[in-house]
Amino acid sequence: MLKFLLLSMLIWTVQSSRILGIFPTPVSDNIMIGSRLMTELARKGHHVTFVTVADLIPQPNENVTYVNIDNEWEIGIKINVSFADRTRMGFIRRTAWYFSLGYDVTDMLFSDKAFQSIIKSGEKFDLVIAEYLANEAIVGVAKVFEAPIILVSPTPSSTLMTDLFAAPAPPSYVPNPLTAHTSDMSYFERINNFMCNIFVERYQYILALPWQQDLLNKFIDPKLSLSDLVENISLILLNSHPIVTEAVPLTPNMIEVGGMHISFPKRVPNQAEGFINNAPDGAIYVTLDPNLNHFNYLGPDRVARILDIFGRFKQRFVWNLPEPPKEYDEDKFMFVKDVVHQDFLGHYNIIGSILDGNLLRIMEAVQFGIPFVGVPLLTEHKPNIARAVRDGYGIEVSLEDIDGENMFKALTEIVENPLYKAYAEAAGLFFIDHQVSPIDKAVYWAEYVLRHRGARHLQSPGVQLPLFKRRLIDVVILLTIIDIILFLIFYYIFKRLLRCAINTLRKRNVGKYDTLDDSCEESQEGSVKGLYVGVKDG
Repeated sequence: MLKFLLLSMLIWTVQSSRILGIFPTPVSDNIMIGSRLMTELARKGHHVTFVTVADLIPQPNENVTYVNIDNEWEIGIKINVSFADRTRMGFIRRTAWYFSLGYDVTDMLFSDKAFQSIIKSGEKFDLVIAEYLANEAIVGVAKVFEAPIILVSPTPSSTLMTDLFAAPAPPSYVPNPLTAHTSDMSYFERINNFMCNIFVERYQYILALPWQQDLLNKFIDPKLSLSDLVENISLILLNSHPIVTEAVPLTPNMIEVGGMHISFPKRVPNQAEGFINNAPDGAIYVTLDPNLNHFNYLGPDRVARILDIFGRFKQRFVWNLPEPPKEYDEDKFMFVKDVVHQDFLGHYNIIGSILDGNLLRIMEAVQFGIPFVGVPLLTEHKPNIARAVRDGYGIEVSLEDIDGENMFKALTEIVENPLYKAYAEAAGLFFIDHQVSPIDKAVYWAEYVLRHRGARHLQSPGVQLPLFKRRLIDVVILLTIIDIILFLIFYYIFKRLLRCAINTLRKRNVGKYDTLDDSCEESQEGSVKGLYVGVKDG
């Protein structure tokens, strides 16, 4: 009976927990991931406070209290303004941009009045769930409430986060996410990947982490140490799946939940529904980053040339474009905006897609078995599309060729070659073949951390080790010293032996020459004596 009561109390505690969710980056995909998780936790009976950007707040939920972070739109402007530049960034500038973005997002969040009111409110939270994007200082929020913290990464596991969890990331097959490499690297790409990892690690430890330490001390507590707090991270939920990202080593507290933002597709808007249903040869869904419009990558002339290419196909086209052209064939094309992509990709009469390399868009296409033409806009898009090309359900076309013959040829392959559809459907089967759905898996692990008060037993022992011990730097130093000592000993012994050998050889040669000299002298004396005797006899 007592055990039953204790179990009942435990279940009640988990079901009525107070959870603080923090997703401050003003990127709709990041908010989508956080929103799905927070909404599902609220549906399970938890009381959720969701801190996010005002204009990206999803549909209200009775169990969710929304806190608006207006300051974050300044970061959104920075992200958008730098978009055009990001397409041409080299590795070093891209690294600096990534870590400075993490600093700016954290700074804006911590300085926001609404967020500060939560920090100083004295409220009790049983769990903190926060987006992770180079913002390590966020773990200080969990310290304020003495609650465990779960991080949610919108990206797969990489060298940018593995040190937090002491997870192995061999540069031979785990690509640095700030490069365009996949796991299938050539010899020189592996060299480049190794050198990039070294640069990123040095940048992170010399510049980025001290920045985060400053934010932690400025806004949370001047006495807190970031290196101590990151050891208390319970686990991280990763937006990854081996079929669309890479199969890499993970520790027990690194959980893959790629696709958790995807739900059962709803009906598309009525007008679009009729347009797609009445396409006798199917329809193609086109979705590219909306920032393309703002920076004249898709100006009116270029859009017109793209429509000319699309017009050569029998299929209809639904294009998610914020600023449609003024004139177009309404029987052939439909333009939509602010739509749910997965609803269109899940429509039975969508037979292909044109999309950028955004990881969420690729996951949605794979989920519904849709082959696609990928147009990588940013460096991080290239490996996503490269994996789709490798696995047979995607074709890459560069942004420069989006209005040229390469686009026509690629789209023709997608539409007419049934192998692309077959490979896409096969990848989709792998993607959805789970014991539980990704969102249920994410909720389970959040409640697991609640049940087990932080679940410290999932952590790798390496988390408690300083970096020099984890990398065996102390062992390498000792072995190097031993090697040097042994080298000096052998060098000294070899030098002594060589000297002895030379001296011995020299002595032997000297003795030989002395004997030869004596023989010569005796010979000369004998000759002289013989000559003397001969003269005398004569």
